[in-house]
Amino acid sequence: MMKIAFFVQHMIIGGVEKNLLRLCNALLLKGHDISIYAIKAYGELIEQIPENVKFYEIPMESSARKVIPVGGIKIATKRLMSCHKYGQAMGMILRYLNNKTGFTELCYDLNKIPKLSEKYDIAVNYHIHSPFLVWYLSERIISIKKYTWI
Repeated sequence: MMKIAFFVQHMIIGGVEKNLLRLCNALLLKGHDISIYAIKAYGELIEQIPENVKFYEIPMESSARKVIPVGGIKIATKRLMSCHKYGQAMGMILRYLNNKTGFTELCYDLNKIPKLSEKYDIAVNYHIHSPFLVWYLSERIISIKKYTWI
């Protein structure tokens, strides 16, 4: 039995998330201990996570979670605009344009984001297009093997 963690942005109805649920079901049948960590506990597929899979939000301050545009800058800005949150959308665009960290999705002091205390045999970033998840997996996760899934 292996202890496996998957890291995603959210659990919306999308191909990545649906495939992750299928993979989790297959791994459960083999007796593995599975956890899913999301940047934001958001999305319709949260209800479809198998009972034996642990689901968590990545531990961080709410101020950090607010500045990570889940789904990327375009999707997050569009979501804010559709909710008439024009000031927040403009702030996100300005942070994106002025970002000097190299992480286009995050303008936040990364040292404030804690390491995950849990240890895993395998840790997988299941959303490759999230620079935050790439960084988080490499810098804040203790695991024997780490992968970024395409």
